[in-house]
Amino acid sequence: MARDKGKYQLVDNPDSSFFEIDEQEDEHSLNTSGINAIKNSFPSSSVHSGTSIFQNSLKRKRRLFFAFGAIFGISLLSLLFLRFGLKPDNSDPDNQTDNVPPPTVEDSSDRLSDEKAGDDGKPRLSIEDMRSGQFYPQTTYIGFIEPPVTKSPSQSTDEGLYYIVENQSIKARKAGDPTFEKILTSSTNFTYDSKSFNIYEFIPAYDLDYAIIVTDLEAEWRHSSYSYYWIYSLEQDIIIPLKVSENGELVKVSFGSWSPNYNYISYVYNNNVYIKKILDLSESQVTSDGSDLVFNGKPDWVYEEEVLGSDRALWWAPDEANLIFLRLDDSAVPQYNLDYYVNDGDIREYPQSKKLLYPKPGFQNPQASLYSYNLQSDIKELINRDDSQLKNDFIVYDAFFLNPSEFIVKETDRESKILNYRKFNPQTRATSVFYEIKANETYNGWIEKSITPLIINKDGINGFVDILVVDGFNHLVWFPGTEIENPTTLTSGKWEVSNNKIVFNRDLNEVLFFANKYSSIDKHLFAVNLDSKIIEDKITESSSSSYYSGQFSFDGKFIVLNYEGPGIPNSNLLEIESGNVIKSLSNSKILEAALNTYSTPEKRYHRVEVGEIDGDQLEVNVIESLPPYFDPTKKYPLLVHYYAGPGSQVVFSKFSIGFEDVISSALEAVILYVEPRGTGGQGWKYRSWAKDKIGYWEPRDITSVAKKWINEDNSYIDSSKTAIWGWSYGGWTTLDTLQYDAGETFRYGMAVAPVTNWLFYDSIYTERYMGLPEYNQEGYKNSQITNYDNLKKVERFLVMHGTADDNVHAQNTYWLLDHFDLKEVTNYDVKIFPDNDHSIRYHNANKIVYDKLFNWLKDAFSGEFLNLTLKK
Repeated sequence: MARDKGKYQLVDNPDSSFFEIDEQEDEHSLNTSGINAIKNSFPSSSVHSGTSIFQNSLKRKRRLFFAFGAIFGISLLSLLFLRFGLKPDNSDPDNQTDNVPPPTVEDSSDRLSDEKAGDDGKPRLSIEDMRSGQFYPQTTYIGFIEPPVTKSPSQSTDEGLYYIVENQSIKARKAGDPTFEKILTSSTNFTYDSKSFNIYEFIPAYDLDYAIIVTDLEAEWRHSSYSYYWIYSLEQDIIIPLKVSENGELVKVSFGSWSPNYNYISYVYNNNVYIKKILDLSESQVTSDGSDLVFNGKPDWVYEEEVLGSDRALWWAPDEANLIFLRLDDSAVPQYNLDYYVNDGDIREYPQSKKLLYPKPGFQNPQASLYSYNLQSDIKELINRDDSQLKNDFIVYDAFFLNPSEFIVKETDRESKILNYRKFNPQTRATSVFYEIKANETYNGWIEKSITPLIINKDGINGFVDILVVDGFNHLVWFPGTEIENPTTLTSGKWEVSNNKIVFNRDLNEVLFFANKYSSIDKHLFAVNLDSKIIEDKITESSSSSYYSGQFSFDGKFIVLNYEGPGIPNSNLLEIESGNVIKSLSNSKILEAALNTYSTPEKRYHRVEVGEIDGDQLEVNVIESLPPYFDPTKKYPLLVHYYAGPGSQVVFSKFSIGFEDVISSALEAVILYVEPRGTGGQGWKYRSWAKDKIGYWEPRDITSVAKKWINEDNSYIDSSKTAIWGWSYGGWTTLDTLQYDAGETFRYGMAVAPVTNWLFYDSIYTERYMGLPEYNQEGYKNSQITNYDNLKKVERFLVMHGTADDNVHAQNTYWLLDHFDLKEVTNYDVKIFPDNDHSIRYHNANKIVYDKLFNWLKDAFSGEFLNLTLKK
């Protein structure tokens, strides 16, 4: 249940405090013998020079992705109203307001139009205004290039090598040397065998002698895809395919990636692992048992979605002597059929069906195993786990090489309650567990995906920094090796370290990290000294509420620092220690012009009491959005929005203008964004409310917050025009809240791609919070949408779903509709999107889904559904 793949929504209202609600080496020398050998094996027309760039969204280390016509900015329509998945991005769990002034009562029914003009003549926001893209800042993305692992330059030689897209060219530059520039490619396409190819992804090696090029990407699931991969020799300006069939045809592979020292490319084809040596382009096939049921070096659906958050599952030793890969056997995993009814071309008389290996709670999970492959001996061996107490259905959450002789695996039991740190020696094959965490006992929580630990060489010995729970909050701890009883705590307090990549500055002996130290909705940059444990602020403004993110150079000397709000966002390349700006990467002129042109809502942050915990007030984060020209003596409709998934967080001090702002502006509504109990950013006492009973506290907190606005003396909320809405986990929360509230607080609701029965969702996500169904029958039963009598008391609600949703299957909605028929529930509308997945974007569906939400809510607030009820 992950959300969008880390795309930015960087957007602010200069006239108000404005917040956003959202939903990873020997140096090899240049040798062209292999390139020439392959070049000579093809006809002269088959290999041509040149490359192509047309997207610039930075995704992973050493990577640039390219999209049509965009060197600056963000893909506009695709980002405007994207709602992905039931949980935030595995790479950043943070993703996912004091007193309400008492107004007087006045009817607002005559003000419910979506007219464009405001009281001062400025037009109000419309959906089309949002789709124009003018509320997004233009940003140039750059990618730092990491040095070979065995080379490991010291801080003094961290020159901040990066690459950037400028004037249709990819250029390499150095943050520490303004005179350095090398054009890596200046063209926008290349030809092979008389066919033209546009570059989707460009991955240069550190020496800028080779690059991996990706074209013709064909998406599979959220992170996985199939593409043509190419090897580009920059010095010879020659491109050759990474993989061809026996008859010379191009074939797509799952991924291709550099080894730590850029001497090899490892890739997966047909679920088998391959290694290609750059020196002579010789190739080794590591596995041969890959199939539709066996995955080598890449995750299956549930591991990709819920565990690794990635399309790859292999790890190189720093000396490149060994490669370890994950093998997943899905032979016993039940299959779910995704049916496709629409054909882009000719009419298809019969639907097509795609089998999806998808384990559900209580059913068989993929069987995981790890294999170590030695490049010199060409031998692979199973990593033994005979000493494990986690049983055979254990989960591999992460893995990394601490040094050439120590490979570390973070593995848990099936229900993600116990975490073991296992070490393995590829030379001796010795393996043992050296540290264990019992989440149930220590902080009444669960284990979930965290950052990949940071390796630090201290006094000639490699240790690592990880994020663990310290006194109920996520903090940094230091493992000075694997022969220890307990790690050293580096940070502590009633705040949390963010799940972003951390880096070590060798010269200053500091670990750099982002955290919400000053407020659970903020994020700033900090440094902690590895010896003294002293924490200090680093370059980010902390005197007022603000939110930052960033991308570090390999040794923490430079950073691409993104200020994301609440003011107008900006992005700069800086030297961290001095704070000097090396290069501005953003342009906000279009955004500033739009904010000066349109009337936009004002947002206020609140902390709202909903109960007590250990004698202390229990408060939830709320952001209130007030419509333009707000008058507290009038009455306004109310829309409440949330995501609400365990550990997620969507209320931040970021700048954003999104769909709810259109509702606020065009329909003159008050919006509340609520972060109920069980969500993240406020420690495990707050988060663990979700344990074993998701669906219990979410509707109670959401309803409690809304009532404080509705029932206050002189409230400015029209209690007859109240609605809630959410997507995915938020869609389920909508239905769950409606069945809990029974129309008393909320008259209307909109649920998109909702879960309706947690027995239908995937095993790893659901069991992480709810346990196995056989041990928590009451929790699973109570979380189902089954209170049909209460749903009948709601004025009206809307349900929408895509038929090809691989994440939250349409089975959820069909099961619900069947029970509606049996129980004679009729006060709802439904919209089905053929062949659409969880994002609902296929065949113009993204436009339609938001148009439907807007117009349906407009009808609700204008009384159309009341008239419909009267007609019955």
